[in-house]
Amino acid sequence: MTAIDTTATVPPAKRKRPFGVNAILVLSTLSALYGVGAALVLYFHITRVIPSLSTLQLERWLMIYFIGSSVVQIFVIIGLWQLKRWGWFLVMMDTGFGMFLNIWAYFHGRPNYIAMAASVLIVFYMNQREVQHAFLEHPPAGSPAPDGSAK
Repeated sequence: MTAIDTTATVPPAKRKRPFGVNAILVLSTLSALYGVGAALVLYFHITRVIPSLSTLQLERWLMIYFIGSSVVQIFVIIGLWQLKRWGWFLVMMDTGFGMFLNIWAYFHGRPNYIAMAASVLIVFYMNQREVQHAFLEHPPAGSPAPDGSAK
């Protein structure tokens, strides 16, 4: 007699997206839109004005940075929306890179305290137990829910 696999017939439970993840989604969307807008402004500035070669190179690098940042933010949005583990990882990597840039700016006399505080808050929030639990692809059987009740 063969055993019947009942896990294939049971649909996975719908996971609820924590409030803070929704807030990070909104901030990531705004960041992606800002990056696209900044890249467009730089593009039109480059084509309208013929600056010196050094300024032109800087503006091209800034355009590449803003476009790349927007692409990363789009992937962050997709991962967070779907509560994928790689989305959580990408948020942490993006926030870590942002922290690196903020520390660099701080030591070069251009601190951005709001961005620094936001990065720290994102890292602390994304490492909370209930948020970690929401991003588990397949929670272990019998593991307690974030509210403490057993499944």
